[in-house]
Formats: sequence, structure tokens, C-alpha cells
Amino acid sequence: MYSQKKYIRAQIRAQLKMLPPAKAKLQSDMVFATIEGMTEFKQAQVVLAFWSLPDEVCTHGFVARWASAKRMLLPVMVGETLEIRRFDGAAGLQTRNAFGVGEPLTGELADPSQVDFAIVPGMAFDAQGHRLGRGKGYYDRLLPQLQHAHVVGVGYSFQLLPNVPVEPHDVPVNQVVCAV
Repeated sequence: MYSQKKYIRAQIRAQLKMLPPAKAKLQSDMVFATIEGMTEFKQAQVVLAFWSLPDEVCTHGFVARWASAKRMLLPVMVGETLEIRRFDGAAGLQTRNAFGVGEPLTGELADPSQVDFAIVPGMAFDAQGHRLGRGKGYYDRLLPQLQHAHVVGVGYSFQLLPNVPVEPHDVPVNQVVCAV
């Protein structure tokens, strides 16, 4: 199982490196247009997203656009877990973690059970909602705490696979939105 996951991650990383910036932007825009049209998102008051890395569907514009209309939250790495804090603007983000992820270190700490809608990254997904992350298990530990949230995994078109290898500790998402 480990070798299957490692192989898929390597294949996806290679495709990410070859993705032209214009196509990445177009596909990111398509993903968030789909999300903004979803009933679950429209009804949500508290939204958990993530501040994307350069090789992920770009969330920056989406998070900033909705920060005044909804309570936008972002994850913060604390040891082996993720806590979630309110996003108060890009100027308040810091990158003190090993991955270079922007995190709101001073925003209000939030209770995961208050999240109505969550957007999570992944290296690969399948139509059944199985998710392959980067291998550290951060989201597999956070997702069970999002008891009332509609959880959506987001990615580029090539990140949606027919099947993703699953282990007992892997937590699926409710829905996958990948650009086509």
C-alpha cells in the first residue's frame, strides 16, 4: 500500500511540474466557480479552507473574496495536528512550518465542530471521495472533528483518479471537485 501511494504521489508531482500557470489558474477558477454554486456552500456560515501551496489549486483569491461574507478559517500546524484559526487577511499570515504554508497565527481559534463547509487539498482523489494526501496524516486527524461540515476535496483534472488506495486510517471527503 505504501509503495502504491508513493508511486501515485510521484506521478502527480510530475504532472504538477508540467502544468502551465495559465492552465492552473483556469482550472482553479473553474473549481471555485463550482464550489460557489453549491447549495451547501451558499448556506454555510463557517467555512474552512486552506492557503494553497504553489502546486495546489489556488485558494488565495477565493479565501480573500469570501472573508467578509463568511467566517473563513484556515488550518495551522501544531505538532502532528491541525488547529483552525480565523483568516483576517493575507497580511496576517506567516509561514513558520516546514511546508511553507501560510497560516493565521494570531486569528481567533475556532472549534472544528462549528465548521459548516470545508475545502481540503489532496494529491489525488477518486469519485468515491477517497483522498490521498501528502503522507503526514494531518487531514485524516482533522476531518473526523468536522462533525457537521460538508467536506469537499479540490484538485486539478489529472488529480481525479479511477481509484485511490485506502487504508483504515484514511478519511474520505463528502464530495470531490476537480476541474475537467
